[in-house]
Amino acid sequence: MKIATWHLFIAALFIGLTTSAWANIGKIIIAKGETYAIDAGNNYRLLQRRSDVLEGDTLVTGKDSELHIRFNDNAILALRANSQLKINDYSGGPDPQAQDKVFMKLLTGGFRTITGSFGKSNRDAYQIKTPNASIGVRGTNYEAVLSDSSLLVGVYHGGIWVQNNTGEIFLGLDSSFSFAQVNSVNDVVKGLVEAPEELSKPLSTSLSPAAAESTTPLSDEESAKLTEEDDSLLVENLFEPTTTAPEVNQAAGTPETIQTLLINSISSDVQETITTLADEVDMRLTSKQIAALTAGTDVGFVIVNDDPRGYRIANYELAEFNGIDKIDSNNIVTFDISLAHQTFTITLDSSYTDPNMLAADINSQIKAQMGFVGPASNQMQIAPAIDVTAVMNGGAAHLVFKGFVDEPDQAIVIDNFTGGLPEFLATVYGLGLCDGTTISCTASFSAGENTQGDYPSATHFGYFVPGENGPVFVNYNNESITALNFGYIEPDNVFHGNGTATLTYFNSANSMTNGENQIEWGYWESNASNPAILYQNAKNQSDFEEIDTPFFFVSAPPIEKADLVGAMRLTTVVDWHATSSNINSVLGAGSGTADLTATLAVDFSTAQATGSLALQNSVEDWGWDMQYSGKIKNAQFFSDYGWGSYSTSSTTLDAVGHVDGMFTPAQDSIGNPTIGFVGGFGLQTTDDSQWAQGVFVLK
Repeated sequence: MKIATWHLFIAALFIGLTTSAWANIGKIIIAKGETYAIDAGNNYRLLQRRSDVLEGDTLVTGKDSELHIRFNDNAILALRANSQLKINDYSGGPDPQAQDKVFMKLLTGGFRTITGSFGKSNRDAYQIKTPNASIGVRGTNYEAVLSDSSLLVGVYHGGIWVQNNTGEIFLGLDSSFSFAQVNSVNDVVKGLVEAPEELSKPLSTSLSPAAAESTTPLSDEESAKLTEEDDSLLVENLFEPTTTAPEVNQAAGTPETIQTLLINSISSDVQETITTLADEVDMRLTSKQIAALTAGTDVGFVIVNDDPRGYRIANYELAEFNGIDKIDSNNIVTFDISLAHQTFTITLDSSYTDPNMLAADINSQIKAQMGFVGPASNQMQIAPAIDVTAVMNGGAAHLVFKGFVDEPDQAIVIDNFTGGLPEFLATVYGLGLCDGTTISCTASFSAGENTQGDYPSATHFGYFVPGENGPVFVNYNNESITALNFGYIEPDNVFHGNGTATLTYFNSANSMTNGENQIEWGYWESNASNPAILYQNAKNQSDFEEIDTPFFFVSAPPIEKADLVGAMRLTTVVDWHATSSNINSVLGAGSGTADLTATLAVDFSTAQATGSLALQNSVEDWGWDMQYSGKIKNAQFFSDYGWGSYSTSSTTLDAVGHVDGMFTPAQDSIGNPTIGFVGGFGLQTTDDSQWAQGVFVLK
């Protein structure tokens, strides 16, 4: 009580000094408990709902207190109890010449924020400093907490950088980690797969209308001074009530314009993101579907192989050689092969009478440097991203490097040559390993650009909401299934199946959890006459893409992060469904004509996984045999690459693709809880003659 009285005394003493000399950068939406500001002139003032926030302010919350601020660029920040946040610079605007700046410093405590328009175009324009590290963002929803001298950070939508004296780590988007811990400014930033307990604590104040009414009321005199602009900040005035809500015509794929959102359609437990709904009138979804997303709906993925060229493999061919006999124990040659983020050191120290022996030796050394994943008793070697073969051309041969990449500008680089002269030069030139432009052959030598382009992911993650003719799929460009943890965020894509196309639901994989119907999956046979519709513009219904290829869809509950610990290997295929260019129907378990086998080795502590998948049809004499490797992000698995072969009795073709999926609850043979995996794959031969796609469940 004495502390609160002291705050009131200081505020009254300096109330005449808190002038508008400093820029007004936002307003308080909610003020609970003891909340005040210290301005740039070191003057104190109490904060309550609708109070101005000024540039240079240090915002302070006491015990059991909380502040919610809406900044001029529509950013929302909730400051937790016992926190201090200094706002050094918060400026910008519509003028393209004006430089956005958001520089703040978290002194104690923590906050959660949804960033606004300032700083999105320039990484250096947004920075939050803490005693342990600084944080930069790219349009996102994240939080930071200082706890027991450690900085804990988590990102729920978008991406952030966490940087200190030891380096930096990227969280969210395509990173393996969504959380990080930094113990000091000189300690390495440590990525975390699971959310720390401190980040799981909910905010004490909701931004729902009921919570807004429970905050400190204003006097009649104070209310009379409020402008219309001030009043628009009140949560209860963010929505225009209406009595009707238009529905979507799913078959035609043309939902009517939604004029307003029903406030009673919004879940009462929506947290800080509710204020963003005032600006979200998504023409692609009905208000009921928006409300379903807000409340948290089913998650899963679709497999849409809509690129007629399919997936790609990168081929790199070196010059022909005939000097393999020049390598012996007296003339050791070493060099590095690099692709993307992987580098392999190769040593050639023996005579090779067969070019295939040379290629096999290089492959063996690459594999030996890849490492293993899985439990100690049942590990699996990580699939390499580079494969080397020797191609004969008469009496000569040349090495072919196949690089399995997911970016079009990645190239194999051969550099860091060592060896004795002059035999060394004759060797590296003779093998085609050096371009011969330098006498010492020490310069980097790139074997060229990717000769066949890049390839997309097979599986696209997102959320399902009920539609008139079947499930409607929505997702975000970062494909994170945690995007809706804290309320509605407008999706980047909305995918409607065509109501006049054939929609087939598969039986659920009940053996996963003792008969529970937890996995829902199906196959929608879109075609040129009945295409699915992909909307990417929330405000323009005429901006859409037609998808005339069939697609699989899967909905399943993601497993809790707390269960994703240790290492394991999944080998039992519970159920599967697939189709390919060889057949006109969907194959599945028990079909009698084909079989799918798969395995997945995972290590949740390192967020790594690798696996294999084989789809064989002995009756029709064709089969796929693939390896894949990638990263775990929360409950999801994203393969970096997948490669292997497609074969018949008369031919073998190189194949490439992706195998992605998500971890889900399961039970072992005696009913104990364990981890299952529901996956999807898209495969393609490099000559574009064959393809396959499907879904499967492992445990």
